[in-house]
Amino acid sequence: MFDQPAYKFHNKDLNMCIKISDDYWKFEFKSGNVSNITKSIPFKYVWLQGYIEQTAGKEKEIAIVSDGTGRVKITHCNAVPGGSSWLDKGKYCSVVGTLVRESGLPEVAALKLTDLSQNPILSSVWPLEVEELQLLLTEQAMPKLCGS
Repeated sequence: MFDQPAYKFHNKDLNMCIKISDDYWKFEFKSGNVSNITKSIPFKYVWLQGYIEQTAGKEKEIAIVSDGTGRVKITHCNAVPGGSSWLDKGKYCSVVGTLVRESGLPEVAALKLTDLSQNPILSSVWPLEVEELQLLLTEQAMPKLCGS
């Protein structure tokens, strides 16, 4: 199923994505402090984290997830391995899926959902993880390896 990596995004970032083919999107943004340089990250899968604001449907097939930067509609929740019975308002979760719609309230079709509520530190480090990945992918930051 997963033939490409899932890229970490803030929910607000999905509004800036552009569809480039049936399966692929790209995220374009201004690079760092240089406003005249645009960077682009092509992707097939998104990885989001946030708090469940609400669920809908008899089998909780839809959820609205917020990460503090925006809200996203998550669909196909009941079709993921493990199901959606655990989805409840206020739980912190991870979502891996495909972007369906970027405008207005973005929509993601879930492929994997994980309850992260038992580890509260995950919600505080997520924004840093997303920022770090975007800096690495756009070569604005380089990892320092031990011994180098």
